[in-house]
Amino acid sequence: GNLPFGIATPPAVAIGKRATEASADLNRCFAAAKLIDDMPRYEEKRSRELAPLLSSADILLDIHATNKPGPCFVRIAGSLEEGHHRVLQHLREASHKLLDPDYILGGGVATTDEYVGQNGGVGICYETGQASDLSRLESIKAEVLNVLKDEIELTFPDTSYLTGTDADAMARQTFILRESILLEGLGTFEWAPGMGRTNFEFVPANVPFGYHKGVPVSRPYDLSLVFPKVEELFVPGKPIVWLAESRAGKCV
Repeated sequence: GNLPFGIATPPAVAIGKRATEASADLNRCFAAAKLIDDMPRYEEKRSRELAPLLSSADILLDIHATNKPGPCFVRIAGSLEEGHHRVLQHLREASHKLLDPDYILGGGVATTDEYVGQNGGVGICYETGQASDLSRLESIKAEVLNVLKDEIELTFPDTSYLTGTDADAMARQTFILRESILLEGLGTFEWAPGMGRTNFEFVPANVPFGYHKGVPVSRPYDLSLVFPKVEELFVPGKPIVWLAESRAGKCV
């Protein structure tokens, strides 16, 4: 097999940022409309350059880190297939599995892993914990090396590989995305005391997790907060958190 190398957004890397603008996000630019329209921003242009490569990919393991602490987890958009299970068996650090069958994260197919999956490949988003926490670096590196060895027969000299299948990894906690909470405008939302601090923070049914213009925000079901944004990343019209529901005891 082949393993292409490249830099997703060179101008952003040059200035030490994730994107060229605060509101830009390359990983939301693979929606069909953005790939067709000749939009001027760099991230949209770059997505059109990368789309042919991604559409022909057999596997994409998109490695991410979150801005708030929490467990390592994988996110699978669309349907969960055998190809996903084959890769997931190597990702032992991921204690949680987040399913997104309705593409709620980006409001439709929009991310790199979703785009690969839409075109017949296996797309997996691997959230490896808080960006400032490097304690899992070596173990995650070993996981990726094992995926490369088993999937495209790419090996490196003087490298120790993991052996066997991790039963705990195959039985990881499973959640499904239910909805996102959009920010109406700056200053319109604030977290309830003690809420919004971690990924997969549990919130019982009918317990407020925030306030919208002073009105408590809750849901009639037990939920977990996923990707809760820090206030400096609040952007009007975009999600500030996603809500997930546990699938404990259900086969997925």
